[in-house]
Amino acid sequence: MPDKCVRLVITGKVQGVGFREFARQRADCLSIKGYVRNRRDGSLEILALGDEKAVNSFIKECRRGPLMTHIEGFKESAADPAECSSDEDEDGFYVRGF
Repeated sequence: MPDKCVRLVITGKVQGVGFREFARQRADCLSIKGYVRNRRDGSLEILALGDEKAVNSFIKECRRGPLMTHIEGFKESAADPAECSSDEDEDGFYVRGF
């Protein structure tokens, strides 16, 4: 399957509940590249690149989130695959600061 690159912006109770580590673990299991980061407005941003089937599965899991999460908004949009890579870890998925 072709690669798919998406940007997810998730709002609600998504910071301080382990969402970034949840996303990193799920992405690693699915061989997805990209990052997750908290945003200053209290939301969470994820850039994910990988096999279309794997990314779709990842999105489904992110719609649920970890146990203490309360998702109020979930925005998915296409992203440029070049945004998903970084000098930090070009072959994986990582947690970024703000």
